Amino acid sequence: MSVLAIAASDLAETLWEKQFAVWIACHDQDAFGIGTVGFDIVDILWETADFDKQKTFVLKTIAHALAHQRWEILTYKPSPRMDDFLKEFKELVEAFQIKFVNPNPPPWDCSEDKNHFEKCPVHQVYLHIVGCLLCNDLYGIR
Repeated sequence: MSVLAIAASDLAETLWEKQFAVWIACHDQDAFGIGTVGFDIVDILWETADFDKQKTFVLKTIAHALAHQRWEILTYKPSPRMDDFLKEFKELVEAFQIKFVNPNPPPWDCSEDKNHFEKCPVHQVYLHIVGCLLCNDLYGIR
């Protein structure tokens, strides 16, 4: 999740893109426990009106991560299979169609104010309600 959080935070401009970046950061196992790092693509809060733009943003985020942009700020070396995981995620997103969008998605906000966005001063990734995904990788919070 860290490589996606970096990429999404670097690229996000619109409200939805920033919310997506925070949502990715919320998959923080150090903050929220085991089982929080996975998700189904249908769980992304896709909006049918802007689906194509949102899908393009998610694919750009994956491409940014595949280019290893800012990976040097990580406190660990990602798995040698990280590129394979990202490519698989890309294939899943490419195959995802508007007809699969959940009209009643579960809430995905894990910030105190879903319209306020703050970045970690150290890592420049969007913060979630318990802090920075990358700081939590380094220091843990338990």
